[in-house]
This record gives sequence, C-alpha cells and structure tokens, in this order.
Amino acid sequence: MSQDDHQEVFRSVAQAGREAVCALWRRRGDAASLGAAEKHLVKLLEEHDEYREFWEGTKEADENENPFMHLTFHQLLDQQLEADDPPGTCAALERLVARGLDPHKAKHEIIKVLVFDLHNMMMTQREFDAEAYCKKLDALGSGEPT
Repeated sequence: MSQDDHQEVFRSVAQAGREAVCALWRRRGDAASLGAAEKHLVKLLEEHDEYREFWEGTKEADENENPFMHLTFHQLLDQQLEADDPPGTCAALERLVARGLDPHKAKHEIIKVLVFDLHNMMMTQREFDAEAYCKKLDALGSGEPT
C-alpha cells in the first residue's frame, strides 16, 4: 500500500469517526437509546461547548484545531483514571484538584503529559515508558518541571 493509500485510509477512518460523533450529538437527548460508553462520550461533548460547531457538523476540523482528537485524549485519560493505570494517574488528578485546579483543567494538565509522551513514542518509535510517564505525573502540581 502506498503512502497516498495510507493517508486516504486514515482520512476515511477519521471522517467516519467525526460523523459518528456528530450523529451521537444529534441523539444525545434520547438517553434511553444510549449505551454507557455513548453516555460518557455525550458528557465529554457537553463539557466542551466551545466545540459545539464541530459536534453539530457546521465546522470542519483542521490541522490547527481538532476537537475530535481532543475528545480521544480525554477518553484515554478517563480509561487511565478508571483503572489507575498507570499507577499514580488518579493521585496526580487528586493532587491538582487539591491545589485548586478545576477538575476539567486538571485533566487537561495530565493530557498535556500524555500527548507529549505519545508524540515522543511515535517520533522515536519506542514503546510506552510507564515509569517515565508516572514520574512526570508525580511532578505535576509539585512545582517540579515535567
């Protein structure tokens, strides 16, 4: 498969995901028809009202602003928090909130670390380093550089 073919597949999958999110946004008022994962995603959508135009399908994501990717990172973090895996993820959130950060903003601080580490993994083609990630999480809210 050529590089162009890979890019076309990626664009197609991304578009299908965006369409699914927009369809879920339109169905959000019918809670009885939503599964647990869909209800969680609706909650995330509602927490990000600044992206409403994207959820409604009236604005397209671009390379400078991709709220659909933003949602994906929130979902990844929420999975980490649910399992406290890697260990210390919950403690980092609790520490940031205890220091006065709004819980949603505290999650964004953790997401910054997550995105940075994921980017480094892709660029260096290395596996996820849970120990290094946890050290960065431990430093959040402590005044130490991450």
